[in-house]
Amino acid sequence: YEVFRERGYGYGPVFRGLRAAWRRGEELFAEVALPQESVGEAGGFGLHPALLDASMHAAILNDGEGETVIPFAWNGVRLHAVGASAVRVRIG
Repeated sequence: YEVFRERGYGYGPVFRGLRAAWRRGEELFAEVALPQESVGEAGGFGLHPALLDASMHAAILNDGEGETVIPFAWNGVRLHAVGASAVRVRIG
């Protein structure tokens, strides 16, 4: 999250959920989790907004251009459960 700060973005503790990221060919995977103090809030959402936001962080940091670009359109998104406090994402 230091890279984000250098690019002018400041994320509070709830939105610093990226725990791991890896590649398999062209696909990018990430594990994202809420901090322990926010886990109780997860049940109030289909997907907690901080998890949704943090799920993009691996792709943003992997852009290779040194620019932070936030996606504004989503395609092929599937929610398999509601109220999660941690998720795995695949960005293909």
